[in-house]
Amino acid sequence: MNEQKIYLNVAKDLYLSQVVWTYAFLGILFIVNIVKIGYAAFKSDFTQGFFNTSFIASNFYMFIIGLMAAQFLAYFVGNGVTRKDYFYGNVLSSIGLSLTIAISTSIIFLIEKFILNLVNIPYKAQTINEIELDGNILGDVIQMMIISPYVDPNENVLLATIILATNIFIFYILGWMISISFYRYGAFYGIISVLFAIGIKLLKDNLIRITLDLPTIAYFENLPDMPIVVAIFGVLLIIIVIFHVIHTITKRVPVKL
Repeated sequence: MNEQKIYLNVAKDLYLSQVVWTYAFLGILFIVNIVKIGYAAFKSDFTQGFFNTSFIASNFYMFIIGLMAAQFLAYFVGNGVTRKDYFYGNVLSSIGLSLTIAISTSIIFLIEKFILNLVNIPYKAQTINEIELDGNILGDVIQMMIISPYVDPNENVLLATIILATNIFIFYILGWMISISFYRYGAFYGIISVLFAIGIKLLKDNLIRITLDLPTIAYFENLPDMPIVVAIFGVLLIIIVIFHVIHTITKRVPVKL
């Protein structure tokens, strides 16, 4: 019972500390989006909209704060929290942050859509899922890392919210995995974890593309046809594998106080 309370308290502390940064981040996106809408109104042009701005930027944001996750380990262990409680606490915190961003983004989108309909400012047609690769391996990988599978919230806001939450959640735990690998093993295995994260992210994207009935891309074009349920299970399995790697590393990592 006490152990349960400890990891829940860790989750609460981690969530509250990071959600402050998160709302500051969303606030900046909101201001930028207002400026873009004003410019679109002035030019009688289309606007990209808050959801699509957040869709791209939130990937970077969650990956960056995931990279910071290893630094919380020393703080909590130094205050008598076990590595196990830190791990489960951060799992819950990362889920909470992902849902917070996704739900907040969708709520702002719905309000924005209502206002834009009143003032007759249309949304720009989205081509986020149309990734064009030119054979340059580095450029192709960077492009595929930036862009994740996308659902237009104008067509299905609930599914769009779920996909956004899934994408940014996996970005967070990949950043966490990389940070804890560098923290424990140093540069060599840290770099290996980066390469592993790239491969995992590309596989995840293509499995989600299968669930959304989108064409697979790049080095996964020849993925065998599979039922949507199998693809969803594959995404869940990827999340479990990442968590297993993180848990294995953290349970005996020497803490630098």
